[in-house]
Amino acid sequence: MKKILMIAVTMFVSVACLNPDGYDNSYTSEFVGMMTTVNTSTQSAYEDPTTVRIIQEKLTIPEVDIEINDVKFVPMMPDVNFTIEDLAFSVYTSDDVNDPLLGFYKINYMSVVPKVGGVDREDYTMHNFIAYIGDQTINIDFDVNFGGAVYHAAFRLADNADEAEWESSYEVVASTVGAGATFTDDATVTAVQESKLELLTITLNNIRFNQMMPEVNFTLLNIPFDMVGDSKTRNVEVETVIPIVGSNPMPTYAMDNLRGTFDENGGCSLSFEMTLGGATYNVTLLKANKQ
Repeated sequence: MKKILMIAVTMFVSVACLNPDGYDNSYTSEFVGMMTTVNTSTQSAYEDPTTVRIIQEKLTIPEVDIEINDVKFVPMMPDVNFTIEDLAFSVYTSDDVNDPLLGFYKINYMSVVPKVGGVDREDYTMHNFIAYIGDQTINIDFDVNFGGAVYHAAFRLADNADEAEWESSYEVVASTVGAGATFTDDATVTAVQESKLELLTITLNNIRFNQMMPEVNFTLLNIPFDMVGDSKTRNVEVETVIPIVGSNPMPTYAMDNLRGTFDENGGCSLSFEMTLGGATYNVTLLKANKQ
């Protein structure tokens, strides 16, 4: 996994957002960090200092505006200031009262259209826009088409860099039941937990649902999980996931009822349903028993 070292300082002007009850005034918070953009075709990366401001006009309404200033996706691009308005959020919490993530805002959109100079700019539409906002750190991720290429952009602070806290790869047997037949093939599943957030990036490599299908690699981004049992097993339950194929979200391959476990001691299971061409396929991936 690519590790990116970033240097940043953080200025947080208010923490009222993490406990809005009883507050009537608005708040603004500001983060200074690094925007990293990766050309998904060439995998070349560019880093540039960026400032993000979070503005909530009324603390009784779960919406914020986000300003992303001084953005450059490539070295020759002039700095651009983006404003994304009226983004609804949910509060990301934990049962552990000592969890430093208690009270994070979570924002998740398939696509948002930013404003530049007060004007909507559909040419800068941000796809798979996901943000986690806390009192001392922030994550923002999105994909954007620029200059004929697709870029993945990530805003990070130094204390929440794109480092893998946990990562494991499993050789699995993939069994697909559909259209009255069962197809079995080998595949590989990799699960990565980045930074401190309870989210996984899951990649399914060399997947086929029948013998005539070419192998496909799916990437599942920002999958929530719960730690269960001896705290070495990550349990996943998600109703619907739109996987990434190459660099593009693929609703055609939408996965329903995603269920899985990832055991740090080596166990792995994953299952989901997929509808293709009017037929429903039930897919199960289990760690292979190698002799």
